[in-house]
Amino acid sequence: EQRQVYEFLKQASLPEQVSFLKFGLDPVHARDLLASASAFLKVHAHSYASLRRFTSSVSFANPHVVQLLCCAAEEYHVAYLSPVLALLWLFSKVPSNRSIMIKKV
Repeated sequence: EQRQVYEFLKQASLPEQVSFLKFGLDPVHARDLLASASAFLKVHAHSYASLRRFTSSVSFANPHVVQLLCCAAEEYHVAYLSPVLALLWLFSKVPSNRSIMIKKV
């Protein structure tokens, strides 16, 4: 399943990737979060260059996704904490997201 998600994310536009991630953060679809988060990280955090592209993209300066991640970290079962924290780490690389995270804490 992770391979299929990875292939989809690789070919999707940035707004589609963000929408897909929001879908995965919905508590109803939490069981799919591990595969979604792993594939998302594989696409955007596999190298220093990919991290640089991620941090410079306006599409990922998304307060709604950051709020969803913060809520997920607080409310999800501990089994889902690892992918949520990994995504929080990735989104914290975007400076505008960092300030939102600090306000949420």
